Amino acid sequence: MRSDLVKMSSQASSKGSRAERSRATLIGSALVAVLCASGCGNGDAGAGAAPENAGAATAGSAGAAAAGDASFPEIIMPAPDLPNLEFVDQAGEPVFLEELRGKPTLLTYIYVNCPMPEMCPATTLRFQEVQRALDEPMRDRVRLISVSFDPADTPEVLAEYAELWEVDPRVWTMLTGPDESIRALGAAYGFWFEPQEGATFRHAMISVILLPDGSMHRVLLGSVWDGAEVADHLARLVAARGEPAPH
Repeated sequence: MRSDLVKMSSQASSKGSRAERSRATLIGSALVAVLCASGCGNGDAGAGAAPENAGAATAGSAGAAAAGDASFPEIIMPAPDLPNLEFVDQAGEPVFLEELRGKPTLLTYIYVNCPMPEMCPATTLRFQEVQRALDEPMRDRVRLISVSFDPADTPEVLAEYAELWEVDPRVWTMLTGPDESIRALGAAYGFWFEPQEGATFRHAMISVILLPDGSMHRVLLGSVWDGAEVADHLARLVAARGEPAPH
């Protein structure tokens, strides 16, 4: 895991605009620092000093602290300066970035034909667990987003995948869209991916919790986190905004 995060940081130095490179590098460095501090990851995690620029990405805020949950890394970064990127959801409807803000959000990047059970399928299972743990009123107050970076994942393919995973479209959206939109959003939140032989991809395996304004709030490393715990954290973020969490 740590080597993948270092890769994310190094890739950022050669792709995208200067702002995108700086932001992605900062996210990657902060994640490496978190792993070093916690002793998580592979055998060399914890070796060496944390990057000097990691502090800016790990500083908390009063609003975020109100949600108080230290079971997954807190990496607070302001909302990225992005244009109103266009995507397409599993129903074939256009979706713009501004429409995806306004609620606490759990975001990840996947692809449907991922051949590794512990990667995209496991992350999608975690998202299903989050959805199941959210009661009906809360499903209108938070958002789950799975973005596919595989051009083969058309809206029709995503619709079938959504049906397989019993996706409730009120709360959980699966997106595809122009490559430039997918890459711009991914770079803003620390996701990277690269095609491999045989229509497969190497990619970052993280999910992120976003605040309603698009600020990065928490990072979920890998795919073995607890869905019910994340659902509870999202509900806490709703309550921190002054909305009572439903019982």
